[in-house]
Amino acid sequence: MSNPGILFDESLLNIIDFQDKDIVPIVDECDRCTKVGFLPEVEASYLGLLIYVMDLTSLNSTDNRKTIEALVDKALNFTKETLKPDIESMASNHSCEIYNYFTTSTLTPQTVCVSSVRVADAIQRINSQNDHIDIASVAGGFPMGQVPLSCRITEVEYAISQGAAEIDIVIDRGLANIGDFKRLYHDLRSIKSVCVNGDVTLKTILSVTELDSYHTVYKVAMTAMMAGSDFIKTSTGMNYKCKIT
Repeated sequence: MSNPGILFDESLLNIIDFQDKDIVPIVDECDRCTKVGFLPEVEASYLGLLIYVMDLTSLNSTDNRKTIEALVDKALNFTKETLKPDIESMASNHSCEIYNYFTTSTLTPQTVCVSSVRVADAIQRINSQNDHIDIASVAGGFPMGQVPLSCRITEVEYAISQGAAEIDIVIDRGLANIGDFKRLYHDLRSIKSVCVNGDVTLKTILSVTELDSYHTVYKVAMTAMMAGSDFIKTSTGMNYKCKIT
């Protein structure tokens, strides 16, 4: 269900009941959990879940029709032919409801994510296979977000016209770090309106390692949700030096 968003309400940005120091033990606990071993059926279930919610992505400067075709083929076939048997083997002697769900499902990634100029290549390959998987497109000046709003909107419109079912944008971190959340809201809301017209999901990436505090992360997340982002993501996955200390 799409998030319709709400009018910008600055009061929602000031409902902060945590300190930066409160975040550290939570992060440490999450890090510890990633290093703990799981029972085979639990590990198999988590692996299945990760595949099911992931975006199989290629955003390389060397991408072309052939590399995108290979990416689509991997999304449609690799998990079924290779990873699914591995998961079944991991938990073959165990009983787990979640595990059973993922071993009987198609076990394909949620989307294939490409740049806007490669959306058509991905769609064409999927159609040739008589199969389906949604195509997500990065757009709107990804990954910097430092281009005029009109240019961002034009690229979003182009990606949708090529068949993208999801648009992934990154916020302008410059606006966030000077506290101009109203302008940030306006930009995101303008992009959301294009997505609504095309019945397309909007993912907003916050690039939190480039934000100057956890309070800013909170305010940006709230702004993105108010503007109508269907879901938000912490990072592009690219390597940026963390500004939060």
